[in-house]
Amino acid sequence: MLTIAPRSDVTYLSRQVGQGAEHYLLSGVALIGEPPGEWLGRGAHDLGLHGVIDHAILEDLYHDFVDPRRRDELAAAIARITAPPGTPEWIVAADAARDTVRLGPRPRDYTTGTRAAITRALAAEPDATPARRRQIEARVRARARAAVKYLDLTWSAPKSWSILHAALQLAGRDNDADQVWEAWLTGIHTGLEYLQDNAGFARAGRHGRTSTGASTGRWIGAHRWTVAAFSQHTSRDEDPQLHVHTAVLNRVHADDGVWRTLDSRAIHRHKQAAGHLCERAAEIALTHALGVEFATRPDRRAREIVGIPESLRARFSSRRRAIAAEVAIYAARFTATYSRDPSAYELTAIAQHITLLRREDKKRVPVPRTELLTRWAEAARRDPGIALTDIPAATLHRVGPTDAEQPNPSAIVARAMSTLDAVREAWTRPELVAELCRQLPDRLATVNIRRLVDDLADRALLGMGLSDADELLLPVTAGGPVVP
Repeated sequence: MLTIAPRSDVTYLSRQVGQGAEHYLLSGVALIGEPPGEWLGRGAHDLGLHGVIDHAILEDLYHDFVDPRRRDELAAAIARITAPPGTPEWIVAADAARDTVRLGPRPRDYTTGTRAAITRALAAEPDATPARRRQIEARVRARARAAVKYLDLTWSAPKSWSILHAALQLAGRDNDADQVWEAWLTGIHTGLEYLQDNAGFARAGRHGRTSTGASTGRWIGAHRWTVAAFSQHTSRDEDPQLHVHTAVLNRVHADDGVWRTLDSRAIHRHKQAAGHLCERAAEIALTHALGVEFATRPDRRAREIVGIPESLRARFSSRRRAIAAEVAIYAARFTATYSRDPSAYELTAIAQHITLLRREDKKRVPVPRTELLTRWAEAARRDPGIALTDIPAATLHRVGPTDAEQPNPSAIVARAMSTLDAVREAWTRPELVAELCRQLPDRLATVNIRRLVDDLADRALLGMGLSDADELLLPVTAGGPVVP
């Protein structure tokens, strides 16, 4: 699943998501904390950013858009400031120095307005306790306007992936566990490449209505993203949950040579398509590596690894269970108040509200992986269906390359278009891509998913014939499936 959140404070990544990275070891279950972040994206390469993320560079870039190639130049300019550090004169001079090395214009600053709003809110409750004053300030800051410095694209693997990874580590099969991670990262790279190609745009000119009623704005290609990626093994409740935060910098070197902000609406339009492509590309990689089989869940909301029962997946979804229980309570109150059941949109809004209320920081002290595995194994023993130690035998090497199904392009396109026509009067290409992914056969170990789906979408929209399926198939190389 892919979620997208606009963010302004990069310390969420450098100090919370990446917290514990300094204790991370590369040897299986001996690790503590999470692995360090790494740079991804075409734009990161352009800026000379490779490999492990340096948090000082990250914070300069994601807070002030400081060009990482000119940090030494900035440090020298600040060192030449004669005013005492921290004084108003020093701050003005330092900001001017940063302006000369920024990627584009200075980000907007809403701190003055936020401070004024906090002052007004506190003045309205002059007798508030210290705890209440902190609560008031936090509420105001949560609602305050802030410049969007980056978009946090979080790619969460279906629960069965996380259970398989934990089971393999518990069995001491660290190489196989690494294959699970590598397969999921293959999917993320596919999804990011798709987004850069199809949703990488910036806006220029005036996009509001003019006196003539027409907009003079235009869209410019912005396909070279800078991405800071942080891999995570657990949920906030310390259940097994493989997911990766990919922080897309909200500055991109557009095709016109100007540093601009991204058009986030385009990214949201392609969100479902990118998420489905990520999952199917990851499945292909994992099936090729470990012979894992996948099937769509009965609710059709996700695809899971065959051999891991739903009861076990539910046991390791404590946060989801708690939210679902609270949603049911809120929904009952809604029905009692308005004499009708909440709509699907209203239920979604209720769930989002409860999710935000329950959000807590991850544990400040990293827990050793061995302790987490022991805890999860004990929790799994309460499930009468299957133990965590039984998962490898139940899931690995169920299928091989020769078991791959040959897709029928005509049938796939017909089902996808029929499904979309039944639920929408009009639909877009990203919606078509997402639906094509849903309609593909379960076993696609020998196809390049991105090329296959793009070709199917092109032909569907052009109304071309789809009689020759062979040209849509790509061979598997000795190193694994071909990935664009």
